[in-house]
Amino acid sequence: MPRKAPSAKGPGSRSVRCRERGNVLFKRLCDDLDPLSFERTAGETLKRYASALEFATTDEETSSALRNSGACVLKLADRRHHSSGKLPLFIEALGWQVRAAKYLGQRQSAWSDGLTQTHEETLQTFRDTITELSQEREEISWAHKLITAMSSAELPGPLATSTVLELMSQGGEEFRAFVPDNDDFSCQEMHDELVDDVRMHLSICESGKVRMQADQRLHESLHGDETLDMDGVWQAADSYKHAVIITRGLDIASEAQALSRLAMLYQGILKDDAKAAQNTKRSVELAHTLPHQAFGEKWYQDVSQALHKMQFEATQREDSERQKKRQPILKELKTELEDLLFASDQGTVKLISHLYKNHPPSDPSHKEPDYSPGSMREALQTAILHYQPDKSLQDLDKRYIFCEEAVKHLTEKYELFKG
Repeated sequence: MPRKAPSAKGPGSRSVRCRERGNVLFKRLCDDLDPLSFERTAGETLKRYASALEFATTDEETSSALRNSGACVLKLADRRHHSSGKLPLFIEALGWQVRAAKYLGQRQSAWSDGLTQTHEETLQTFRDTITELSQEREEISWAHKLITAMSSAELPGPLATSTVLELMSQGGEEFRAFVPDNDDFSCQEMHDELVDDVRMHLSICESGKVRMQADQRLHESLHGDETLDMDGVWQAADSYKHAVIITRGLDIASEAQALSRLAMLYQGILKDDAKAAQNTKRSVELAHTLPHQAFGEKWYQDVSQALHKMQFEATQREDSERQKKRQPILKELKTELEDLLFASDQGTVKLISHLYKNHPPSDPSHKEPDYSPGSMREALQTAILHYQPDKSLQDLDKRYIFCEEAVKHLTEKYELFKG
């Protein structure tokens, strides 16, 4: 998710200075440089851009550093003579471009349009390059690597992803074209596995795209006019539900993210606690099946905090309701509880004796324990067990409340012996 930072610090910021130094080196990357000097200069340029990314404090600085890194990697790809050297760099450059677009937010400008155009051109060059490979296996393998790399990150905002989605949606036909009709079973098997992967990645991309559109619709509904656009809010909710359905059973992370957004909408805007809790719990349950790295994601942290808050509030409500039910019963038990307190103040022996004599356990087989000096600790353990409230009772009654109070006194005595 784009960082929430203050406005840009201006041309004097550390990130900008590192990026400008990188730009100076980038301009030296021309055809006149010998291969060794070119590689060395490109490496230094990428280091400057990496520093610019590290010191970035705004989305604009972050996006610029990422975009420039991608441009430098493309320069390196241009100098490679063989496809095996170009293709990994194309995938790396596409990754930088996708990350750069994620920090553009909702801004539309010539700068973002240029990034979109560069992305599409890079993707097309990649596709042209793999079609030049001599073996179909290599073509399939590199196409698979591209799809995996592009779908591993959440879809960018304004970046045009139609080309990537087109590549994936055409999966069966396009990759089948790579594999000629023959009896090579292993090649056909590889194709079938790849098509399955493409379908999974397509569902991930489609879900991400739907979530992105829902985010935009919700933002417009909340901030577009002076009044809340409830139609837009419900449209966003429907889109989040659709995003859940798209990846259900195919990609846990995408399903969990869509559920988390739906939960936040129900909780923060629609004020439907039941549905908010339902989607929150399901999102967290799915997240717990993912690798631990997912726990650092913002969407997981948000939905996890929401679940803890819901659980805390539910406990508070239950405790409040329970206290209301306890109050009239406590009044009825006033005399018995005062006698219990008096016996407790007189010591452990008097407390145990008072309980078994005046309020014997519900189970007749539970007899008064031996509370001689050497076995007092065991006697308290036995009494605590005998006077545990009956948890099977649906409603509180006098016996239940009295046993709760008795166990409190017994536990206080036990803590002294245990200490």
